[in-house]
Amino acid sequence: MKTVLNDTQLVSLQREGGATLARLRKEASHLSFSEDVRNTVDSAVALYNQMEEKVHALVTKSNKSLEQLESLLKIRELESEFNKLSCWMDGEGANQLHQLGILEWSLENIERAHQQFTEFFNQARAHYSSGITLIKEAAEVKGSLFSERENFMEFKSIFQTKLTDFYTRVERQKVELDTLLDLYGFCEKINNVIFDCNHHLTHLELDERKCMSPETLKSLESCLQKLTAEFSAERFQEMKGQAYAMSSCKGLALWNEAWLKCQETKQLLEETVEKSKEAQQVDKTCASQEEESSSLLSKDLVSVDLEEEPHFCTKDYKAGLFSKDSTSVDMEEEPHFCTKDYKA
Repeated sequence: MKTVLNDTQLVSLQREGGATLARLRKEASHLSFSEDVRNTVDSAVALYNQMEEKVHALVTKSNKSLEQLESLLKIRELESEFNKLSCWMDGEGANQLHQLGILEWSLENIERAHQQFTEFFNQARAHYSSGITLIKEAAEVKGSLFSERENFMEFKSIFQTKLTDFYTRVERQKVELDTLLDLYGFCEKINNVIFDCNHHLTHLELDERKCMSPETLKSLESCLQKLTAEFSAERFQEMKGQAYAMSSCKGLALWNEAWLKCQETKQLLEETVEKSKEAQQVDKTCASQEEESSSLLSKDLVSVDLEEEPHFCTKDYKAGLFSKDSTSVDMEEEPHFCTKDYKA
């Protein structure tokens, strides 16, 4: 079309034809006596006007054809981009979502999967944004190729539904994986605290649980306080709500196991601490009574030593007179008395 419209003769005719005809028409007016001249000029003007109309019609059709071709080219380009995104969703996208469905549940696996899925989620979000841009461009496609445009609009609608469904699944999976990681982290903290508590309890004999050392009792009280403060009933209910929201029932099973372990450990700690406190209170009472009894006994012994009477021992002898000549001695001895009194 550019070659046709840029033809030298056509361009010259369009540029100079009007002026030439106007001059001929003026000159013909002076030759009014010649009908042939007037008819010839009128014929030339009619042919020129017909040429202008044909050129205008040709330009109009050319522009319309170019518009249709540009629209068709845009449609093909958009279809190509739609197909690329569809292939990515059916390939890598579907594979990533499938891998999460068969994932073995453990804290290590969940953390690794969460990191990988975060990278995939960023890619999916970028592809989704590109898809939305393509859909907006497709809505602006114009042209009179009704069959092509109708087919393309149907194709665009199918792609838009597919893109929306896919990204909704990705977002839902991201939320569920975040919830799962949070739930596993919560249960892991509980297990660590419970392990610490059981570590203290298993090193205690049954008799020692009744009367343990102050250091051990303090450690158990600390564990009990941590279980009560960090893993309160409100916190458990919050995590239970998140577990209920998950598509898999494994989340609720995981929560239930952590809840039972926590309650059992808490009850055992409360009973152990309570028995130990009672035993310590009994020991304190006994020790106080023994100390009081010992104090009273010491006072009694001191009182006995202070109240003991003196000891007396008397013995009198009366000797007779001895004469050198006497062969017998008459001795008269008084009785011997030894007296000792005790007061209890």
